[in-house]
Amino acid sequence: MSASDRSDLLQASLRRLCLVMEQVKSCVIVDSDGLLIAACPNNNDGRLPEVAIDSSELGALAAGLASIGQRTMDRLAQGKPGRLVLEGEAGTLLAFPVGSVALVVLVQAEANLAQALFASQKAAVEIETVLFPA
Repeated sequence: MSASDRSDLLQASLRRLCLVMEQVKSCVIVDSDGLLIAACPNNNDGRLPEVAIDSSELGALAAGLASIGQRTMDRLAQGKPGRLVLEGEAGTLLAFPVGSVALVVLVQAEANLAQALFASQKAAVEIETVLFPA
């Protein structure tokens, strides 16, 4: 599969996630250094977001959090980290490890967290099949 085809499939997966969950503010795929692989800011209502979310910044910040999580789990001998959930007043950040990359999803505070986790996990599986075929 060509790099262009792979990129198109990743973008399609992120767009599907944004369509399924209107409360997704933004979603990105980043490598362990925080470099952006794919991004999909969600603006379903056609309005500009109150606070612009820069995809590159979101990716870099999430990669830093994932690194801290990895070191913490290693230090506490708790094994490989799973998903990272960071809740704030205005929204929740979800990060899912996908091989050597991560899917990062930022959702609004009023989002159904169970639905967001389920939809994001499904997208993570799709991304893994594109980036790391068996």
